[in-house]
Amino acid sequence: MIPAWGTPAWGAPRRVAVDSAETQARQLFRQAEVHFGLREFDRALELYSEAYRLKPLPGFLFNIAQCHRFSERHEDAAFSYRMYLQRAPEAGNRAEVEDLVRQMEAAAQRKTPDEPVAPRPGTEFVLPPPAPAPAVTAPAPVAPSSSDEPRSQLSPWVWGVGGVGVALLATGLVTGQMASDRSERLLANPDAPDSEQDDLRESGRALVVTSVATLSVGAAALLGAGALWFWGGSRSAEGSQSGTRSHIAWTATPIPSGFSMAWAGAF
Repeated sequence: MIPAWGTPAWGAPRRVAVDSAETQARQLFRQAEVHFGLREFDRALELYSEAYRLKPLPGFLFNIAQCHRFSERHEDAAFSYRMYLQRAPEAGNRAEVEDLVRQMEAAAQRKTPDEPVAPRPGTEFVLPPPAPAPAVTAPAPVAPSSSDEPRSQLSPWVWGVGGVGVALLATGLVTGQMASDRSERLLANPDAPDSEQDDLRESGRALVVTSVATLSVGAAALLGAGALWFWGGSRSAEGSQSGTRSHIAWTATPIPSGFSMAWAGAF
């Protein structure tokens, strides 16, 4: 987050009141940082707002916008970001904040439902009578044939590989979001100690690499599951035409880098 503390420009008669307001604002800021780190964004928003009332610094507006953003109040987030840019026109992160404004406006438009059209005064909506339902003839039952066996034999492998692919994709998305959070924290804390910034950069790079790797492997696993399913169906069709049955044997051999998979059989 952005703690934007400046030097007071008031005269000596108001010095005591100014110091008191600034001290209270600093205390509220520290409390809000704790709640924000715990993802308690509503409570953090209340504390940032109270601090802004005591000492209206532009950095508080950015922090308030962040709370709205993570709480998915996109319109409020866009408004607070715009107010931050208005109060701090020379902000170093202006380009990033302008991009956040566009993201929040687009998200708000996606979530806004279409407004219903109100009828004009003196008119009524009349619903047409429902059309008769078409007659549906149930198809004759088909007895299972032995030609479905190849696909049924592959089903456990298809579901297994597909499940691994989905799990890897989910892991990649989660790690990608974690990397994005670290990048945002780095942008939001330009005055943080160098050690903290280095930690955020290193952990963010590691998470990006992990996300890309898991997404790639997960996509490959899903493609492999689809190929297995399609191949099993094609073998079923060939078996039904030729009157032969396919026998498939799968083996998985552990190797230092993982598992080596092979299959063999008569088709």
